[in-house]
Amino acid sequence: MKRFYLIALCLAAALSLVAQQVYSVVTCPAQNTATAMQVSWGADSALASTWVEYTLATDASWARAKRVAPQQHQWCTTYDGIYSAQPGQKEMWEHHRFWKNGARLTGLKRDTPYKYRIVAHDGTPMSQVHHFKTSGARHWSACVISDFHTWTPLPGRLAAAMAMVDTVRAVDPSVDWVLSLGDVVAWGASYSYWQRMYAEPNFARYMWAGLEGNHDHMSRRGQGVAGAGGLSDAYFRDAHYLPPNGYAGQEGVCYYFHYGDALFVMLNNEAMHDEAGREQAKAWLKRVAKSEKHKYLVVCMHYEWFDGPTGKPFMYDWFHDTFDACGVDLALAGNSHIYNRSHAIYQGRVTDGTRCGTVYIQSTSSDNGRGRDAGTLTHSLDFIARHWSEGTHTVSAMLLDVDPRRMTVTLYDRTGRLIDQTTIPAKRK
Repeated sequence: MKRFYLIALCLAAALSLVAQQVYSVVTCPAQNTATAMQVSWGADSALASTWVEYTLATDASWARAKRVAPQQHQWCTTYDGIYSAQPGQKEMWEHHRFWKNGARLTGLKRDTPYKYRIVAHDGTPMSQVHHFKTSGARHWSACVISDFHTWTPLPGRLAAAMAMVDTVRAVDPSVDWVLSLGDVVAWGASYSYWQRMYAEPNFARYMWAGLEGNHDHMSRRGQGVAGAGGLSDAYFRDAHYLPPNGYAGQEGVCYYFHYGDALFVMLNNEAMHDEAGREQAKAWLKRVAKSEKHKYLVVCMHYEWFDGPTGKPFMYDWFHDTFDACGVDLALAGNSHIYNRSHAIYQGRVTDGTRCGTVYIQSTSSDNGRGRDAGTLTHSLDFIARHWSEGTHTVSAMLLDVDPRRMTVTLYDRTGRLIDQTTIPAKRK
């Protein structure tokens, strides 16, 4: 028995050693998550050939496992030569050159749990086992979280956010996936922050559907790939493998996907700093909403709909006409670090219940250190139904619970206490 125990320890140590050569493994949505899923990972220069090995979660021995080669396989220098900071806030330059890989798993069974791992060309496991569940169930749920600003000098930020995901999971153990609304890292150009974040167990448990926040778009002191002041969509794009169904110039950054009866459209506010950029995004949203079948339409972007403390309209002013035209049911955002949730609004009026409108929600921060005092609403008093924050040390997340009759969005604090809840009925035919 002792001999077998020592062998197991040696195998575990060997796997730990080789696993360091593969990193940032994350499950991303495919366009249709009922039958497909996408996997992103990085591999050291010596590992020019790595694959995804996947099977049903119930396949204990991996006897029915299949292997898929990456459709995306490119030498990535996006994060090379970046000014950054390491634990202890010691300034440093990060140098990362690696094989960026992305694989699309297709032909999957609906409403089914799967597992996978990254393997070398000879089948040697190179990563821990990751899990995801395909869509297709009539009833499903997702954890919604944002603004945790992963920064290795302050590890408590990431720890607070992951504890909040665990809190939502304790409330609803059947959570199927996680939706993140941006600013998941402090500086998108610092690849070590992405690596550290993706090493968390919650990234191995779920599919994560994310969008680009302004922090995910920037470098620490303006150094980095081409772009004004080191700003670039490449930091977000190359940390993921997202559906390439966005509009021109935003492929792999803006995207849409189906989960159950819901169509999710993910927008990039960093491409909308002028009217031309906003019009391009709105035209794409209209095309997607018209062409893709759905019962619920959920639109997500990072920048807030209303100013956090005052309620003054921000992105709402630019998008509510388009959302009305498209029939958006739920609009989710982050950035302000204060929770605001509106009534269902249609054409600038609160609905009387006979006609559905859009419910606008923006989440708080979840890093326990960059929150803001809620302040006093001075604008949009007829629109905003709930206004909440714990101040600097705010941590919260939402549970999105969906069935064919309604979507329910519930806000929880770090203790699992219910703070706010709203229900959005399915569109009437």
